[in-house]
Amino acid sequence: MYEHGDMKVGLICLNCDRIAPTLDIYWNYVFECTEDKSIIHLVCPDCKHFGCIENITYMVVEKHEQPKLEKA
Repeated sequence: MYEHGDMKVGLICLNCDRIAPTLDIYWNYVFECTEDKSIIHLVCPDCKHFGCIENITYMVVEKHEQPKLEKA
């Protein structure tokens, strides 16, 4: 058996280990406005934590069976 797959860019929540594509529409935004700057935080839809989201590159694995050789 051998494996290969496509590399994708996504987000991971370091609190609950949710992995999702970057374009996942379920990530929520929280805006933090101070006197001198505005910050946008991503919020995990599962555990509701913010500030613990990281960008990752991951592989979607496809497994293939190698054909078995028949003995003559």
